[in-house]
Amino acid sequence: MRSGEWKPDKDDLDAKNALAARGYWQAFQAVKKSVSAIFQGEDSAEIAERDLLIWHSEMFMPCVTAGIIKPSDVVGYRSHQVYIRNSMHTPLNPDALRDAMSTLFSLLKEEVNIWRLSKKPVLAEI
Repeated sequence: MRSGEWKPDKDDLDAKNALAARGYWQAFQAVKKSVSAIFQGEDSAEIAERDLLIWHSEMFMPCVTAGIIKPSDVVGYRSHQVYIRNSMHTPLNPDALRDAMSTLFSLLKEEVNIWRLSKKPVLAEI
């Protein structure tokens, strides 16, 4: 890819897998930063709501950069139904997903934050 010889419109499964792996790695790094902020005492509900879009963007950015996915396809929640092959679970439809995410963030805000209950982070005692 670096040489400029790779063409994303070709069916190159190894290259697509490499881009996906890079995206997962980038998303994982972003999630680690978020978790670290929570361990430092920041509000977990605020972090999750704020950083979800960052995690999502990081996961798909390598494919956007390679021209496989349009940037507009990565913005917001999915707009089409998805299925998991060989699974008995059917993911929520797009409208239900938006409602569920809103409910998730509301419930997270109601959760007791152990970092606020103690004067110092619990990890400092370990």
